[in-house]
Amino acid sequence: MRPEAADCPEAARKWMFARDDVNGRRMRKNAPVAFYVDARQRSAGDAGVFRDGPVTGEVYKDENRALPKGTLLYGYLWTGNKDVLLGRYTEARLPNGQRVPVCIEMGDEDDLGWVTWEGSKPGEVVVRQNVGGIAVERWR
Repeated sequence: MRPEAADCPEAARKWMFARDDVNGRRMRKNAPVAFYVDARQRSAGDAGVFRDGPVTGEVYKDENRALPKGTLLYGYLWTGNKDVLLGRYTEARLPNGQRVPVCIEMGDEDDLGWVTWEGSKPGEVVVRQNVGGIAVERWR
């Protein structure tokens, strides 16, 4: 099963893409975000095993000043038919404790989700633990 395409909530779009008087936009559309799929599985480059359901990811790189390293991302994973892991993160807790709405989708501008590795099966997939996603206005 795969989530349906939909607009991201207005509050998330406003927070992510708001103008900052000092630095311009907080984030640009399709800005990359590097994160661990699940903060409990945090050894960069190694495989993790993921199941459908709620997940808490963690930003591991300071690529994006709006979501600095250590930011927690709260979302949901879908394993589908075992070939691709999909994930959507809808809330972030910044290192200062502030919680903000976001729309971070696993994958990049060209590809949605992450292709799974050998050993994956329906409902339980094997994927790299540290992945990337993008800030979106609309879920694909």
